[in-house]
Amino acid sequence: MKNFTKFLSLVALLFCTSNLFADSFTVSNNPAIPAQFTDLQVAIDQANDGDTLYISNSSTIYGSVHLGKQLALIGEGYDPTTVYNGSAVTNNNNISTLYLTEITADGTDSDGSVIIGLGISTINNLSSSIIVNGITHIPNPDVANVYISDSKFSIYNFVNDSFWTIVHSEIGSINDCSFINSNISNCLVVGTIQDIQDAGTTFDHCIFRSSISTNFNFVTNITIINSILFDDHTSNFYSNGLVTFQNNIIDTTAGIADNFNQSTPASENNFNFSSPSVVFVDYTNGDYNLLPDSPAIGAGVGGVDIGIYGGNNPFPENAGAPPTPQFNIFEIVNPNVGQDCEIKFNSEATINN
Repeated sequence: MKNFTKFLSLVALLFCTSNLFADSFTVSNNPAIPAQFTDLQVAIDQANDGDTLYISNSSTIYGSVHLGKQLALIGEGYDPTTVYNGSAVTNNNNISTLYLTEITADGTDSDGSVIIGLGISTINNLSSSIIVNGITHIPNPDVANVYISDSKFSIYNFVNDSFWTIVHSEIGSINDCSFINSNISNCLVVGTIQDIQDAGTTFDHCIFRSSISTNFNFVTNITIINSILFDDHTSNFYSNGLVTFQNNIIDTTAGIADNFNQSTPASENNFNFSSPSVVFVDYTNGDYNLLPDSPAIGAGVGGVDIGIYGGNNPFPENAGAPPTPQFNIFEIVNPNVGQDCEIKFNSEATINN
C-alpha cells in the first residue's frame, strides 16, 4: 500500500503541474485484452491535451506514432514478458518510433508530456512536416518539460530541447540533443552519448557502458556525478572541456580518473577501479547491485552510494516490470446495486516499483 500510494502521489503531482489530465483511455492491439482503442495513433488523435492513455503490452508492436499534444502515455513496463491470467505474453517494444511534434491546425504540441513504463525504439523529432490521419504534424525541435520514467528508449535530433526529466530508465543512445537544464538520474546508459553541447545537462547516479569508439564525442557543458563508467571511451569526454565530473568511478580500461580531476576546477573526487567485477554483484547478467566491499559504496557526494541504486530515488530492483498497479483479484460483492448506488468489491493489487 505504501508503494501504491507513492505511485499515485507521483502521478498526481506530475499532472497537476500543468493541465489536469482530464480523461483516461485504454489502448490494446491484443484481442485477448479488450480496450477502447486498438490503434495507438487513433487514440492519440482523438485525445485532448491533458488526457492519459493506458497502453497494454502486446506481442504486436504498435508501430510509429506522432504525438503533437500534451498527453500521458503509460505502459505496462518494458520487461520482455507480461503475465495475463496466468499466461505469458511476449512483448516487442511497444512503439517503434515516437515522434514529438507540433500540430499546425490547433497550435498544440508535445511539451509537458509524460511517458511511463514503455519500450520505445527511438524518440525522435521530425525532419519535415507530415500528414498523419489527415492531421499535419511539423517538427518540434525545442520540445520542453517532458517527463520519462521506467522506460527503455533512445533519443535523437532535438537540438533545442529543455527541462526534461528522465529517471529509472534504460537509455540506448542520446544523439544530437541539447537537453538544456535537464536532469537524467538513476538510469542505465548502454549506448553512445554524442553531440550534447552547451546544455547544462546533469547525469546523476547513472551507469554508462558502451564500447563504441565515438562515445562521448562532442559532449560539453554537462555534469556527471555519482556515476559509474566502464566499457567507455571516456577520453573523448574529458578532452572536450566545459565539464563538471565529480565523485564518479571509472574502469581503468575506459579512462584515468586523474585526467577527469584536472579537466576543470569543478571536477574532483573521481577514481579508478580495476574491473566491474569488483563493483557489481553480476554485471554480465545485468545485476548492478553493489558488492558489500564495492568501491562505489559511500563514495558519492555527501557519502551516498554511487550508481543507479544510490541516492534518494534508487533504480527499481525489478526494472521493466509494470509501473502501474496490477490487479490480481477484483470481485463484485453485490452484483445487484440498490438505490444507494453503492458497489461493494474485494480487490488485490501489486505494484512493482
